[in-house]
Amino acid sequence: MRKFLTFVLIGFCLLAATCAKRGMPSGGPADETAPYVDVLEPMSGSTEVGADADIRITFNEPMKKRSVEIGVVVSPPVRWQKRYWEDNTYVLVPEGELVPHTTYLVSVTNKATDSHGLKMKSTFVGGFSTGVTIDAGRLAGKVAWKMLKVDDAAVVVLRADTLAIGAGFPDEKPVYLTLTGDGGLYEVPFVDTSGTYWVLAFMDKNANAEYDEEEIVGCFGGRVDFDEGGERTDVDIVLCKETLCGSVKGSVDSLTLSLYPQVGVQVNATEDSVLSYEAICDKSGLFEINCVEPGPYSVGFYADADSNSVISEADSLFYEVEGPVEVMPCLDAVVSPPVPEVPETVAVPDSLSGDAVETQTGE
Repeated sequence: MRKFLTFVLIGFCLLAATCAKRGMPSGGPADETAPYVDVLEPMSGSTEVGADADIRITFNEPMKKRSVEIGVVVSPPVRWQKRYWEDNTYVLVPEGELVPHTTYLVSVTNKATDSHGLKMKSTFVGGFSTGVTIDAGRLAGKVAWKMLKVDDAAVVVLRADTLAIGAGFPDEKPVYLTLTGDGGLYEVPFVDTSGTYWVLAFMDKNANAEYDEEEIVGCFGGRVDFDEGGERTDVDIVLCKETLCGSVKGSVDSLTLSLYPQVGVQVNATEDSVLSYEAICDKSGLFEINCVEPGPYSVGFYADADSNSVISEADSLFYEVEGPVEVMPCLDAVVSPPVPEVPETVAVPDSLSGDAVETQTGE
């Protein structure tokens, strides 16, 4: 009997030691497949959707529910009676009916995460229509802030024919709204190409898809319309600050580029001596200065003699645009200096004081 008890005790100790032993859990290889939206209902591209339709977003695998719930945006905006999950499907039930003859967009941010912590590879955007047809236009571009691509921004599309843009972010409800993905890229499909639009963006810090005060904002320079192709993929936006700004862009001709080692542009506010912006023309003569606060500016071009990309005493101011250039929020102030004549010898001021030296142009 005593031997039996000893055997049982030893066996129990071995079992306890085995249970306490730590190591990598079994269960197969780690999940390396990014989640994605498997099915959208109503189906993307569908028409004549019923006014009482629910929206159902089904993923290919179990998701972290909160990451999905804060990352789904429907535009035009819809009030929800309730939202709930059925396995891998997120269900949104509208409060009241959907608007007739309207195209709806459904966006799911790429920050939506599966149960293993993997994010979607890109933002999902689908759409459907409650009318007999669905709009076929497409807007696309990228959003940047301080030279960095922004993957947590909201992009807002407003009708330009019914709205005047000021320095403050508009209170108008968006016609379309979507979210940027990796690299700051965004896409707005199913756009009505008969309209003209303002396209704005904001840094959506609290992920509520609604502009809140003190969020960083920006806008595309100029109104957006469509040609016969029905597609605009160049609608890039630079976020600036808490108020909307404009931009100054233009070009110099190839002759001017050949006369000087490098051509720079200086933009000075006429009502604020401290407010100034600079840029260097690229090899084709183009320049663009973003995030310019609204107001009147003087614009001058200088020969960047030391090629240090900033105006200094060694540089020569050779042309100043007549009259002030007015910069408005979300508009481009386009500046193109006149084409200079081709002289054998060009008088170039050797400093901003106006002293001149002769420079041979060469044959």
